[in-house]
Amino acid sequence: MPTYGVTDTGFSRKPLAVILAEIEADQKATIDPTLDVSAHSVLGQMNGVMARKLSELWELAESVYAAGDPDQAEAAQLDAIAALTGSIRKDAERSTVELTLALDAATTVPAGSVVSVDGNPGARFITLESVTSIGAGDYDVAAEAESPGPIVANAETLTVIETSVGGWNAATNVLDAELGDSTPESDVLFRARREAELAQAGGGTVDGIRADLIALDDVEDAVVRENTSHMFDFQTGLPPHSFEATVQGEGEGLATTIGHSIWSNKPAGIYSHGEEEIEVQDSQGDEQTVRYTPSSLVEIWVGIAATVEVGAGVSGLVLRDAVRAAVHTPERNGYWGLGDDAFRSRVLCAVLNVPGVLDAVVGIGETEVTAGSTGVASVAIGPTQYARLSTEAEDDRFRITLNGSPA
Repeated sequence: MPTYGVTDTGFSRKPLAVILAEIEADQKATIDPTLDVSAHSVLGQMNGVMARKLSELWELAESVYAAGDPDQAEAAQLDAIAALTGSIRKDAERSTVELTLALDAATTVPAGSVVSVDGNPGARFITLESVTSIGAGDYDVAAEAESPGPIVANAETLTVIETSVGGWNAATNVLDAELGDSTPESDVLFRARREAELAQAGGGTVDGIRADLIALDDVEDAVVRENTSHMFDFQTGLPPHSFEATVQGEGEGLATTIGHSIWSNKPAGIYSHGEEEIEVQDSQGDEQTVRYTPSSLVEIWVGIAATVEVGAGVSGLVLRDAVRAAVHTPERNGYWGLGDDAFRSRVLCAVLNVPGVLDAVVGIGETEVTAGSTGVASVAIGPTQYARLSTEAEDDRFRITLNGSPA
């Protein structure tokens, strides 16, 4: 006979049908074996109400039991159990960007000043610091989107000054905005990050080295491979008893920061392999050489032939932004991360999810893909590469038609 409740293998919830059958059996055994407990009888309907309420209590008990397991806990339960080991769920994030402001001499642009994307006034970014010019020229300042979410601001599109300041002549962004996220970190991503943070205490392990690297500012992703054998690994290119960290990220002084992170985690006597050499100083004052491999970019071409509703407001810019947000946002099931192949299906889904798009033919490739061509099913990305869509105005790798006309 099945056992319900807390068992040696976990929690087993009693099904509604079993609860109802037990109620009916007890009534017949203690009152009268000829009782009519069928579903259409008054007693049968009362039994059904009681069974459903008891079933809700079993569901509650199962939820309480699952709250103690980080692999089963959800929402607030997962927040509570993760907090025990110091992991906190990330809130919704805003897109961030560095603005370049053209200022006259002795001009102050206060923090909170607003610049928007040309052609998209809803994409508004606010400066995070006050900027005061000494002489006329360009001055850089950090900014973030006014609202959370993947607010797209491609290179050289943040040019509309919304806050009027005398002596502030122009604004632009040399690089794309780093996309935010409109929702708090999902349970799936939160669980994975918690495990990675716990692995940081692992020191010289592959997981520990990677966990410390991805925790660094300006690092988007990292992959660590090792060769524990006495032989050269011709498949990975790793020498005997070595490891290689491939790191994706950009930032001033980042290479030195990566070097210190690897040195503080690498096992003694194990060779750090890679294309880049960094000199770091150990705790005894000696210079040490650390090696790692910076990731390389693979630019992807996209061709889109879309059939859209007339008057729906679908434009080439709208489709470009939707695709970029879909493949550049670090979520599972589609993000083009380090070493991830670039799949055409992800681009197609992003296009079809745009309101007003009725149908579309999508193609991708490493060379130009015309609108209406399917290109390849996926672009193979090596372990030290990552795929991205160009956003430079002079190097636009999108080819788009809407209802047969170029967009």
